[in-house]
Amino acid sequence: MCSDCERTELDETTEGYEEALVEIALHDSVYGFTIDATDLRLLDYSPATEGLPQPVRPVEAAANALQQDDRGLFRVSRLQLVVDVLKTEGKYELAETYELFLDATLN
Repeated sequence: MCSDCERTELDETTEGYEEALVEIALHDSVYGFTIDATDLRLLDYSPATEGLPQPVRPVEAAANALQQDDRGLFRVSRLQLVVDVLKTEGKYELAETYELFLDATLN
């Protein structure tokens, strides 16, 4: 939290992610900025079970990640989540596009 912003609560939180707004000290030293968390203060917290649905990532982001050889378990779970959300929203054509990326990830 920057002192000029004076935010005391999170804006719209996202379901599926734990989010926190904290206040900590930031010190300027000869080595750059350092964080002093000894006086960390929790201003607002949103558990993963609350908030708005996660935003759907654009197809370009999935393609870029695939080109960077991002084929791990987390990639598969992210793509599967996107496919499921799109299908529940009735966006079947876009869901099929994401399923192509999912198939490419698994093969």
